[in-house]
Amino acid sequence: TGSGGGGTGGGGTQAQWISGGLQNSDYPRAALHDKLQGRVSVRFTVLVNGRITNCRITASSGSTLLDATTCRLLTERLRFRPATNGPGVPVQSELGSDYTWGINFRRY
Repeated sequence: TGSGGGGTGGGGTQAQWISGGLQNSDYPRAALHDKLQGRVSVRFTVLVNGRITNCRITASSGSTLLDATTCRLLTERLRFRPATNGPGVPVQSELGSDYTWGINFRRY
């Protein structure tokens, strides 16, 4: 058996979501018209100022419109308390999440 060794001493915190996100009213009109739906998986970088950058699709919804809208809106809106290292200094970090665009159809 061995020991891990070589670490930086641990500590620190993960980035924490503060505000922003997607809303039903964000559904692109063209996607509604074409009844496009799907789940989008993304990864992005949380900067030390709490904003995000480098949003990228890791699993597509099947619609380039929904995928692009997801990253655009998340980049504009999401705000985080940045991750910190052991001494408590803010550091850049990577996060991922899934978003589902769905339409509830009603029959009358």
